[in-house]
Amino acid sequence: KLANSPEFSCGNSFGSGKSNCVDSDKVMALKGKSEEYKDFWGVSNIQIRKIYPSGNVECNTENYPNCNIIKIREGGINSTYENFVSLCRKENVEGEVEDKCELARLMVSYEGERC
Repeated sequence: KLANSPEFSCGNSFGSGKSNCVDSDKVMALKGKSEEYKDFWGVSNIQIRKIYPSGNVECNTENYPNCNIIKIREGGINSTYENFVSLCRKENVEGEVEDKCELARLMVSYEGERC
């Protein structure tokens, strides 16, 4: 559900509406706003990890998109759920704007017990 929420979803930016498509540019804009959204999602931890290339380079404004972990919200972890998503962004290639999509894992964690 989170991948298809307006805050994460690619919407129609990458052609017709895609399911489980996360707009990495939107997510990077949310990255520094976890306090404003802390009660909005009802989760304690949200991370997106690119599958390839593997590594542990956390994204920030200086190294994006040459990184592979986007931490949107960090908090306590008890139960973690994950799903594969398409992580997409617009990229300038020789003066042309192209869609760049990569396989990633969206990981959501909760504190306490979940039913």
